[in-house]
Amino acid sequence: MKLHVQGVSFAYGSHDVLHKAAFTAPVGVSTSLVGPNGSGKTTLIRCINRILKPKSGTVLIDGIDARTITSRDAAKLIGYVPQTTTQMFPATVFDAVLLGRRPHMAWRVSEQDRQIVCETLSLLGLDDYAMRSFD
Repeated sequence: MKLHVQGVSFAYGSHDVLHKAAFTAPVGVSTSLVGPNGSGKTTLIRCINRILKPKSGTVLIDGIDARTITSRDAAKLIGYVPQTTTQMFPATVFDAVLLGRRPHMAWRVSEQDRQIVCETLSLLGLDDYAMRSFD
């Protein structure tokens, strides 16, 4: 997936946080977002995944304006796990990874969904953590 951010700006009230942020994350390349606390990294990520609406600029996913993609299709392309949350529910690491399958699933979890989660955990070297509490 190619991600292209063009001139994204965002403000919380009158406090500007992002001003014309721009970058391209090419296909097949790991891209990191680094900066000091309070510099707008999380705000930018939330603008990219449509949790926040930028006051200007565009986010393109594989050349398509992210605003035109359905929520379900966007969720198939972009996953987001916040660093902290006040609304934590009891879940295992396996359950948390399974949540990432939600846009791909039918009403019930299939054996294929379970297998994909197992393969993902194995790929990341997290097999031993699968049944541990996510928090």
